[in-house]
Amino acid sequence: MKMTRMRLYRWFRYFQDGFSYLSYPLTVINFMTITFYLLIQNVPFLSAVFPHFVIFAFVSALLIGPLSAVIGWLHIKRTKFYGAESIVLTEASPLAVLGNAMYCENTLMMMKKLGIKPSQDFLQYCEYWSKVSKKLDWKLG
Repeated sequence: MKMTRMRLYRWFRYFQDGFSYLSYPLTVINFMTITFYLLIQNVPFLSAVFPHFVIFAFVSALLIGPLSAVIGWLHIKRTKFYGAESIVLTEASPLAVLGNAMYCENTLMMMKKLGIKPSQDFLQYCEYWSKVSKKLDWKLG
C-alpha cells in the first residue's frame, strides 16, 4: 500500500514537470494574443507600429527569450530573493537542515583536531544551522 502511494506521488511530480513544459508555449502564445488584440489594436500608436499580429508575434518572440533570461539572471544574481527562497526551501526539509547541521558539527570537530581556526563567517553559518535544527520537530509522519 505504501509503495503504491509513493508511486502515485512520483507520477504526480512527473506530471507537474511535464505539464510545465507543455504549458509554457501555450502561455506565451496566449500572452501575445491577448496583448495584441486587447491592447495593441486599441492604442493608435502601437497599432501603427504593429499593424498585423504576425509582426507583433515575431518581434515578441525575438524579445521575450533574451528579456526573460536577463530578468532571471537579475533575480538570481542581483537580488536577495533567490537566496531567501533557497533558505526557506532548505528549512522546509528536515533532512536538509540535519545535513547542514551535521556538516558544521563534523567540520568544526576536524578543524579543532587539526588546529585550524574557523572563520567568523563559517562560525555564524554553523550557529545558524544549529539553531534551526534545534527548532525542528523531527517527527516525519
